[in-house]
Amino acid sequence: MRHDVTELEALRRIPVHILVGEEDPTVPPVHSHRLAEQIPTAELHVLPRGCHRLPTRHSSVVVSAIERTCSDALHGSGSRLPLDRTDGPAPGPGPTAVHTPLA
Repeated sequence: MRHDVTELEALRRIPVHILVGEEDPTVPPVHSHRLAEQIPTAELHVLPRGCHRLPTRHSSVVVSAIERTCSDALHGSGSRLPLDRTDGPAPGPGPTAVHTPLA
């Protein structure tokens, strides 16, 4: 699988959160890592023991990521809402992998 975001310049200027399950057999995490490397503003969230069905099996984490993306877009990345209490400090520029515990 190849992700080419070179034509999507808008993704370089907006908050991007990429969620992937650590055990996703359909789209292995390596693809999400590669995608995050191509988007300087990306923050990659790898969910331990997560599979391909994150929206149905881990909906609270997905909703939190959507809320955080909206907050980042409205208020800038300096006022990030954490996905959960163990998410840690806001990362610096460039792709960041965050291992997000499942709620």
